[in-house]
Amino acid sequence: MSTNRKIMAVTAISILLTPIIYFIFMLFNNNTTLSTDINMWGEFGSYFGGLLSPITSFAAAYLIYDNLKKDMLNQKLQIIRDSITRLDIEIQNQLNMTIVNSNFGQHLTGSKVIDIIRDYSNLNDQVSDKKYVFFFSILDSIGIMSGAVEHYLFLLNHLESSENEIKNIEKLYWISKYAPTVTKLYSILNIDYIKTAMKPNRFNSINKIILSDKEL
Repeated sequence: MSTNRKIMAVTAISILLTPIIYFIFMLFNNNTTLSTDINMWGEFGSYFGGLLSPITSFAAAYLIYDNLKKDMLNQKLQIIRDSITRLDIEIQNQLNMTIVNSNFGQHLTGSKVIDIIRDYSNLNDQVSDKKYVFFFSILDSIGIMSGAVEHYLFLLNHLESSENEIKNIEKLYWISKYAPTVTKLYSILNIDYIKTAMKPNRFNSINKIILSDKEL
């Protein structure tokens, strides 16, 4: 049960119990006759309202606060979602860029970066420094995006449990989209080089989100 429903349940129970407690008190005092005095009923109304007013005021204030909090969370999620989308588009543009020079070998001229990564991951030869920088720049961009995704998934934890099921679907999406590329880049680049050159939070985010904490 959500917090909002619990608050509403407590408020409803309080409203029901207040007159019941009052009539039980009357019963124990052998006063079971209802008064016909309008003033007495006015006093009862004041008593009833005095007990319930703080409870209903608290419930209303909490619901307003909770709705504002959810609105702010949704706005924050949307901002991060937009940032992730932009980063994803940028990375995809990098991966689908066509190499028009022969820096990666004559046979790869005209190939897309994603295909070059695949071919180089199958080689055992050490890549040159310039190629290190090139491949690392792509991996670093994925690290930045992974950090944003990690923060996005963290914020999803604060949503209702029914909506929070999106978290697992979201994570599986990024694993399926980027895990093969990251694995190939890891095989091209020396892992010690990656750990030294990349910011720790980006490196950790890649392993946590994209590789799902697989052992390196």
